[in-house]
Amino acid sequence: MDRTPGKHMGPHAAAMEKQGAATEKGDINREIKERNAQRAKDRPLSRTEGEIRLAYQLTDRAQAFAEALEDRGLILARVTPEDLQKLAALEKRRFLEMEAEHGKKIAYLDTRICVEDDRGNREKVEDLNRSREKLQTDYDASIPWMARTGGADRLTPKQLQMARDSYAGWIHQGRHAFEDYVFFTQENWAKNPADRSRFKVNQLVVVDQLGFVYGLTRSNTGEDPKALRKYIREIETAPLFSVAGAWQVLKAVHDHRREEALWPEREKAWPINPPEPRLVRTSTPDLFERAGESVTRDPRRLEAPAEINKPHSSRFQEQPARARLWEAYNRHRQAPGRFVEALEDEGLLLCRVTKSEADRSYRNATFARAVNHYSPRYSEGEIVAMAPDGRVYKLNEGNTDADPKDIERFLKRLDRKQFPGIEEAAKIMHQRAEAQQATAELMKRLFPIKQQEYERSLGVEIRLLTHRIRRAVSLGIEIGDQTVRAGSKILGGGFGVLEALFATRMTPEQRRDAEIAEFERRKRAAEQAQHQLRGTERER
Repeated sequence: MDRTPGKHMGPHAAAMEKQGAATEKGDINREIKERNAQRAKDRPLSRTEGEIRLAYQLTDRAQAFAEALEDRGLILARVTPEDLQKLAALEKRRFLEMEAEHGKKIAYLDTRICVEDDRGNREKVEDLNRSREKLQTDYDASIPWMARTGGADRLTPKQLQMARDSYAGWIHQGRHAFEDYVFFTQENWAKNPADRSRFKVNQLVVVDQLGFVYGLTRSNTGEDPKALRKYIREIETAPLFSVAGAWQVLKAVHDHRREEALWPEREKAWPINPPEPRLVRTSTPDLFERAGESVTRDPRRLEAPAEINKPHSSRFQEQPARARLWEAYNRHRQAPGRFVEALEDEGLLLCRVTKSEADRSYRNATFARAVNHYSPRYSEGEIVAMAPDGRVYKLNEGNTDADPKDIERFLKRLDRKQFPGIEEAAKIMHQRAEAQQATAELMKRLFPIKQQEYERSLGVEIRLLTHRIRRAVSLGIEIGDQTVRAGSKILGGGFGVLEALFATRMTPEQRRDAEIAEFERRKRAAEQAQHQLRGTERER
């Protein structure tokens, strides 16, 4: 970490600092805060801004830039009029918090200056005055240039550069000077700051995983504002989320992760798939059968280990792709052709890495290492496996339980030209998914599921009967037969409701014990029937 920890202050030193008296530990902590603030100021880009710049520099097309942001967990969003109000409110609250915090620091320094001035310590007063000026300068540099006052002369170099970039995109640039534009913008901002925001409608912004919003500027892209605006026009904005929509997506992701973290504990208390009781057979034919199986059993392990055969979650019990790859390799070690067919049956596809794909993987790995992430690196001509979800798996010791040299000798027996590249394999997987979806839609139309028809409830029958009686009284119509039929149906429904109310309810544990007892009863009945059949055959 690039932040220095502060010194612990005891109760006496803390009380003296609150009263305005300087202490040795307090001075040390203030120096540490100044150093940490200077380090934060000297840091050129934050982590998110660095990822934005790397994604921009490593792509040559606008749409590829948007996809690179998605790969890094960032969401490219479009600002709507509704988002503008929310962003303005958030910025106003942030400015108020910064202003309140700055006011507290200034008031503390003024108190210290007065105390030291009364003591006659002129050197300390000068040091505190320099600290106060530096604090005010840092605060002025941290707020947007539109929120400041005094025109362009009082702007910092960074704020001046941002103001010139904004002036370059102004439609009345040729009619007014730059100083007039800055003064006009600051004056409008001061009139109604609640409705002002750094962003504009239909502007493209980046939302990180914590919900913070970043605009695409010169500092985080390294591009000239005019060229940047021309570059991002190529991005198709119709499928993009709004800022509020991006926040909802991030909230859903965080909620899902929180729920997924609670699944193991919930599975212990109430499992979704509880273990079924096994029936132990101890008869003589069963013992002979077990002995024969133990003699003829293949000692080689054909099932994947538990560490790679574990489902991704308790809700989705599908076998992972790594486990299917492991079983296909170990069951067909001597037949590479059968290995390829087994992967096809499991939905996996072998593909060959092309030169362009190998170069792209090298660039992605370099970028990932720069941001402390990981991205696999492939070599030209390497054979990899692609799962139905588009993930690529290398054939290594973890996936096959074999030595790398044995894997290479095994793959040399295959014709690499018959395998497609990674991009072509991804298209094939996409076509398979579309075909499966079309088949599902066709089956849904050919064999629709009829919804269960429910009978009208007791309350509905009572309302209908009341309506009919009122109508009979008003019109003088005899509906005795209808009333009798409805009354009998109501009585029948009432008896059903009474039975449901006074019936004994079973707890989940009792229901599970009853299911286990029913399962054991059926097993015993099946064994008795089989035993009688064997006795009959023996008598014959």
